[in-house]
Amino acid sequence: MSSDWLDDFREPPNSYQVRKGSWPTSITGVDGQSIPVRKDWVNEGFYYLIDSRNGFMPPIANLWGWDLRLKYTANTVKTYLQSLTQLFEYLDRHHFDLDSRFAALEPLKRMEVDQLVSALAWKKESGNIIKAKLSTYAHRLGTISIYLRFGFERYLDKVTDQKKHLYAEKKMERMLKWIEQAVPTRGNIQEATQSPPALSNEQLAVLRFAITPEAPHNPFSSQHDLAIRYRNAALVSLLIEAGIRPAELCMLEKSDLFPERQSIWVSKWSADSMEAHHNQLAEYRRRRKFPRKATVGHKTRGRDIKLSQMTLEMLQLYIDEHRDKLLAGKRRSTYLFLSAKDGGPITPSGVRSVVKTIATAFPTVGYLTSYTFRHTAVTVSAATLRKALSHVDALSRDQLLQEILTTKFGWSQGSDMPNHYGREDLNSLLSDLATASMQAESTYSAVPIIDNQRKSANDSF
Repeated sequence: MSSDWLDDFREPPNSYQVRKGSWPTSITGVDGQSIPVRKDWVNEGFYYLIDSRNGFMPPIANLWGWDLRLKYTANTVKTYLQSLTQLFEYLDRHHFDLDSRFAALEPLKRMEVDQLVSALAWKKESGNIIKAKLSTYAHRLGTISIYLRFGFERYLDKVTDQKKHLYAEKKMERMLKWIEQAVPTRGNIQEATQSPPALSNEQLAVLRFAITPEAPHNPFSSQHDLAIRYRNAALVSLLIEAGIRPAELCMLEKSDLFPERQSIWVSKWSADSMEAHHNQLAEYRRRRKFPRKATVGHKTRGRDIKLSQMTLEMLQLYIDEHRDKLLAGKRRSTYLFLSAKDGGPITPSGVRSVVKTIATAFPTVGYLTSYTFRHTAVTVSAATLRKALSHVDALSRDQLLQEILTTKFGWSQGSDMPNHYGREDLNSLLSDLATASMQAESTYSAVPIIDNQRKSANDSF
């Protein structure tokens, strides 16, 4: 295959960018009446594609972005448009006028598709051309396939001659099939995607030692209010034990904790509840006048999560003695974990900041993100369940694993994620943790988290 396209790829990229715009609170209709814009749209803004060299905004691409916004969140639209920039960079390098091909109903030829999908398999990083991840490559191809269909169907719908319509549609579907054939399978993506290693018992012990609220080694310096230390200790404890998503943690409310049954309830939020949450975040931002993300992605099934006595006590101590200190002035908030900046709910970026501070102060913890805790909890649970169900036949065991993990960690019915953790051939880490997993529960409860002034920091560890 000719390498001309790869040589062209070495030109400086990123001419096309995805930028964020703001919605007005209302727009004027054709009849002169003022029409209010949806509050969640105003809060989230909108994303558009632009050529940074001349300010040109590709009309069909941005019309497609508008069409996507009617179905998806602003962040989802942003992701699609970012993948689409790869197509426009390619078209620009090859002086390819795709819009005229849309208008003429002339789909890409087989050779053109082959060259395009080959170019999309690469990316430029630190001046070098390297292979893109299979998952990235698959998303690019999927995005471009959807965009090409949108562009051609805009003109296809205007063809009144049935024979011409069917002929043009057939050519379009053939082009899309060629692209689809290049998309990596889910199995190939899973095999190529290496999950970060789960935290070991030793690493979990270091984490619990690190977040002891009143110990001198706590990474949140004395300049921070003690309430911050207790909030972070409760927050990390819950991440370790419950394996909940960062977004789920951000939207927990104080009333979701049930001490009498030693559990916390993770809600499945309705669209109205999500809009109210976004509106409240936007209000905090308006009052305090500092940059604050007003959106939280949230996907879950409602579920009740049992807590250890240690984690429950930490949460209650935080709520009873420290949470209200984070409230700004006389403002009241129903959220469990509050931001010290304005008394509003902590955001996913705030959670990431907490985790990053700990990882920086205690490098022996190793690779650590806000999702590492969830990955660890699921991995340990899957290994423990597989051990407990070792006497059950393989088919029944996999079905039970699917049901239990789906319920415990809030995946939708039919999700492939439980299988990703449950299949031994896809997760060799399970065998490595088989022995350690039997001690996991005792580790969660055996390593103290609270320095209650009766023990020194060393005793706590």
